[in-house]
Amino acid sequence: YGDGDPDISIGGQQIDDLFMVGTMNHGIPPNLNETFLKRLDYIPLPWWTCQMQDMVYQSKFLEAMGYQGCDIVDYYAIGSDIGFRIGEPKDFDGDGVAHTTDGLVPTESPYLEGAPLYIVTGEARPNGDADHNSQIAINDEIHQYIIHHLA
Repeated sequence: YGDGDPDISIGGQQIDDLFMVGTMNHGIPPNLNETFLKRLDYIPLPWWTCQMQDMVYQSKFLEAMGYQGCDIVDYYAIGSDIGFRIGEPKDFDGDGVAHTTDGLVPTESPYLEGAPLYIVTGEARPNGDADHNSQIAINDEIHQYIIHHLA
């Protein structure tokens, strides 16, 4: 309530599994700016979307955050590839296969060292449900993956 005391305390011991769907753990291309985002009219973007200077590849912020999780949480990274190129395809997990993006975030950007990376390939709305906004909202393949690991 703004009184300086936490209303909810969350610690690592309270989190067992963490699913990162379309997160920018490895960042986004530096050319992803407001002009470019206006062309993505199929994605309703919030006002803060262009405030991403700290999220470009190898930014000081991302380097300080690191690219691995912690031992007490099971991390699961989920990305989707709709074949939409923003810059060069990237291979963050080191498997030798570079992927494009989910229409906004590079497919492999959610990857953290030592965590599994699940990739869904498909199309963006209205022809599919593998774009950035659809991943967690309506993509049944991703829902089933999460449910399987939580069961």
